[in-house]
Amino acid sequence: MKRITLLLGIFLLYPTLVIGQEEQQDSEEEVLPVVIRNVTLIDGNGGKPRSNVSILIAEDSIIGIVDDERDIPIESKIFDFTGHYVIPGLIDSHAHVAFDSRSQSNREYTNARLRHALYGGITTVRDMVGDGRVLTSLARDAVLDEIESPDIYYSTYIAAPEFLYSDPRLIS
Repeated sequence: MKRITLLLGIFLLYPTLVIGQEEQQDSEEEVLPVVIRNVTLIDGNGGKPRSNVSILIAEDSIIGIVDDERDIPIESKIFDFTGHYVIPGLIDSHAHVAFDSRSQSNREYTNARLRHALYGGITTVRDMVGDGRVLTSLARDAVLDEIESPDIYYSTYIAAPEFLYSDPRLIS
């Protein structure tokens, strides 16, 4: 689901597309390719923005970016987004997703934060020093699409017991 590598705008288009695809899959019909039409693409490679392109998506992958309407499959679900922009997914390279000292369920809160990051265009996070056990579980769930989350990369604490047992963020 989250493996679409281009962020489909700030307008939260992705959840809308996914819900439509899930409804089709539930009824066991063939899943049609999705076409995002007439967008301006900023590919992140330093070139000029490309206007009026169409992005072809099948399953969870972008299968093509075309300039010519004739290259759009006849059997497809088309969304026209004239005037909108598409950019690559963003990377949060300094995150702390596994720390939360609230009394509510830490996992539910963390899952919500990750989901909001994904819907905001962040497709990858790197946690800078968290609980390795929690991060391993979150990263696994993200890879298996068991949670709506950016891809998670992380480092963990390697420190003396004196530090680990005195840091209030680590005391449970």
